[in-house]
Amino acid sequence: MKKLNQTFRKKNRPTDVLSFAEWEAPAPISARSRVGEIFVCWAVAQKQARDAGILARNELDMLVVHGVLHLFGYDHEGGGAEAKKMFSLQAKILSRL
Repeated sequence: MKKLNQTFRKKNRPTDVLSFAEWEAPAPISARSRVGEIFVCWAVAQKQARDAGILARNELDMLVVHGVLHLFGYDHEGGGAEAKKMFSLQAKILSRL
């Protein structure tokens, strides 16, 4: 995950989740896939769950939802209204799982 994060985001550290739209994926995507790929780093997810005092499964749920929202164009990197919109939708989706 560290290598992917360095290659695609120029950040030399592991991250919890990376999303790649179909046209930017680092590996070939099958013809059945139309959106993209999500990579989750289980070690980082487990640590974050421990730090937050939650189940690793709940952290994994959040990371997958987060990654899917990125695939559909949501972004929080710049903060502001866009981040608020993304995290609000993320919370709404997670509340329904």
